[in-house]
Amino acid sequence: MKKLIMFAVLFCLASAPALADVSNEVVVGLKGDSTSKVESNYIADPESKIDTKNSLFTVQYTHFFTPLKDDDKPIDLRQFYQHPSTLSAGLAFIGQKDKDTRIPSDVKGSAGVLQFGGEYFFPTNTGLFLNIGLGGGTLEQTVAGVSRPDTDVALSMFDLGVRQYIGQSVALHLRFHGESTEFTQSGFPDETVDSGVTYLGGRGVIADVVGLMLEFGGGKVEDEQGGITIKSDIAAVNFEIAGYIGKQLTLRLAIAAEEEKMTGAPAGVEHKTTTARTTLAGRYWFSERFGMELPLYAESIEQKDVFPVIGEQTLKTTNSGIGLYAAFRF
Repeated sequence: MKKLIMFAVLFCLASAPALADVSNEVVVGLKGDSTSKVESNYIADPESKIDTKNSLFTVQYTHFFTPLKDDDKPIDLRQFYQHPSTLSAGLAFIGQKDKDTRIPSDVKGSAGVLQFGGEYFFPTNTGLFLNIGLGGGTLEQTVAGVSRPDTDVALSMFDLGVRQYIGQSVALHLRFHGESTEFTQSGFPDETVDSGVTYLGGRGVIADVVGLMLEFGGGKVEDEQGGITIKSDIAAVNFEIAGYIGKQLTLRLAIAAEEEKMTGAPAGVEHKTTTARTTLAGRYWFSERFGMELPLYAESIEQKDVFPVIGEQTLKTTNSGIGLYAAFRF
């Protein structure tokens, strides 16, 4: 009965008459991924030893201070073209399970993050934006069948930047993204990871049919544990291409790559982590007020270590997943 009621509500929203303007948007989403492939040159049968599962549930509310107008543009492009000032708030709930039979160990983690932010546009089509996230959670770890004390996790992150429109179809941006994660066990800080990356990029639309986004980033990360601090340089690039088919359908492909390389290592020692994420998604607006998106994810993380005597060791883990997002405008 509950499923029938839900389907009825979605059908009514999808078939409702279009509104001329919308001032608010609520997005609800769920995604999950799990390990699909593991490769290594030093672990025998790695696929049977390493398994990771991640889940994310998010809900976000956004208010448009200038209502989005109903025009002949694709629905997904209206916010980009009209770029009203916004204010948003959201919640995200994260779940994680890691299993490594080499040790053996099992780690279960959960966290919640409160997010809020917004963007203000001046008459010069210049926008200033700020997004902040604060939260925390717990890690439960079992090693060789013995439970370890829980580890408390404190999370914080923020984005600060400026955006400048050049004409109607091109926007350039400069932003700084910072993250901090602190792990505390038995009341004492055990590990702190701080990172900051500056991105420069732009987004443009060609003939209301093709959208392109490209940005480059560089920064640093510091991992402090047991009185020892490991510093690494970060280099990143993000690319996205989207196709707008009519007013209601959008198909997009996004690729993100990031390299984290340890600095100050002794001669002959190297530690590098490379992460590549690919997203293929389709979004369809059933009406001016209701749309859904189905994204498919693939993420690979490759760790490379080089030692003078041992030589090169590599471990590459690939996770695949799927998500479902629903957007309600009113």
